Parts: sequence; structure tokens; C-alpha cells
Amino acid sequence: MPFNGNVANLPNGSDQQSENKIIKSARQELTTHTIARQLNAKTGKEVTIAAMAKLYFIEDQTSAQRHTILSAMQEATPIYKDSMRSNLTRIIKGLLSDGALVKFRNNHYSLSDQEIQKLGPMIDGIN
Repeated sequence: MPFNGNVANLPNGSDQQSENKIIKSARQELTTHTIARQLNAKTGKEVTIAAMAKLYFIEDQTSAQRHTILSAMQEATPIYKDSMRSNLTRIIKGLLSDGALVKFRNNHYSLSDQEIQKLGPMIDGIN
């Protein structure tokens, strides 16, 4: 039986490690496009957040450089627009100002703790 995202439906006797493996396996099937659709993303900021969520929650990347973020954004076809690439510096600056992203180190960006807490349950709820 496929995992439906609800840990309460796991068979009795499952330990935390097994639960984590099932959740991680279910998450690995998610794409930037799937996350962006769930977020109802339309703007460059929203697609960037979806890309960062994919990198953080699915690919276990705690931070990413601009080119990695852009590559993840481009997976969100047909939501992604070429104008998002040319505006990415402005988009990132806006997300930094909004507190959704933090500059982790030189040219590396990460989701803020607040954004991680907000997105985590949504990611777990995607089927």
C-alpha cells in the first residue's frame, strides 16, 4: 500500500527510523512544479520559494547558490517564465527583505527558519 503522507496510517510496530524513510521516500517524488502548484505560485517570489523548498526538503540542501536556485525554478514549467531569470537578483533581495530567505554565506541562500516551519507541513501534505 503506497504511503499517503499520514504517519498515523503506518503499520503498528513501526519505529521512527522506518517512518522517516517512508516520509523521505514519498518526498523524493516531489518536483518544484508540484510544490509550486500546491503553493498556487504565480510570481517570481513564489516560484523561488517553491524551488528553495524543493532543494531544502527534497534534496537536503540547506543552502543554494543563485544558479542552483534558478535550475530548480526552471523545473516548474509552465509556471516558470524567462523574466524570472532576469529578475532573480531582485526576487532574492525581496525575499531577504521579507524574511523568507537568509543569506547563509557568500552567495548562498537558505530558507529562513520561519519559512521552513511554514512549508514543512505543506510539503508533508502533498500526495
